[in-house]
Amino acid sequence: MRQEVQEMSGQNFKAFELKVKPDEYGDLNKPLPDTVPKPNVGCGIRNDECFGLIFAWIVAPEEAMDYDSVEDTVKDVRLSLMENMGLLECKNGLTAKGHKYIYAIRKIQETVQGLPKPEVSYLLNLNVNVGEDDYFVNGSFTEEGMTGARDSFGFAMFQNAIKEKYPEKHFTTKEIMKMFFEDPYDAEYREGFLMNFSERDIFDEKFPDHPLSIARKYVKWVLENN
Repeated sequence: MRQEVQEMSGQNFKAFELKVKPDEYGDLNKPLPDTVPKPNVGCGIRNDECFGLIFAWIVAPEEAMDYDSVEDTVKDVRLSLMENMGLLECKNGLTAKGHKYIYAIRKIQETVQGLPKPEVSYLLNLNVNVGEDDYFVNGSFTEEGMTGARDSFGFAMFQNAIKEKYPEKHFTTKEIMKMFFEDPYDAEYREGFLMNFSERDIFDEKFPDHPLSIARKYVKWVLENN
């Protein structure tokens, strides 16, 4: 069923064609701000490790990312990154029903009084073209509770792999840590809060409640249900 948008302020809005709310996601406690274009849909999810929010609305064609160029989108995303942010992935293609899509997942680590907070947030920007409309889905998935399990597991695996690959070399922990962080599209790019080995999708199954795993699962659901 299509998600119908409620009547607001006496004005009727057309149906919201894009399915953006999986069954396990709940409604928001209050409507989206008036500054968010209508029609729009919001929902959220929470578990012991993640607090996720989804906001979705229709944008003008010029506001959508370039559906046909991951390379150009990666460049644009990098230009918008602050030093405490990093790009994790950018992919495009067709949904199950043949709609063009493109998305990017970034991460950000906020600071308090100049010191990084332990929690990391994963930010999703997803565009899907349905007919004449370009939909924009904005997601935020933030770590909650005990953090660092995925990072620690991934680092231990990475460290062992490096030692096995280069048995004759003796890398310091600092050197291995530098290799642990790498941009997914350019190994020479060293700016910002780079993706680390544990954030690869091969770890999503082992850490299904981690916010990055939840973000990727959400994207998969949208692409399979539209």
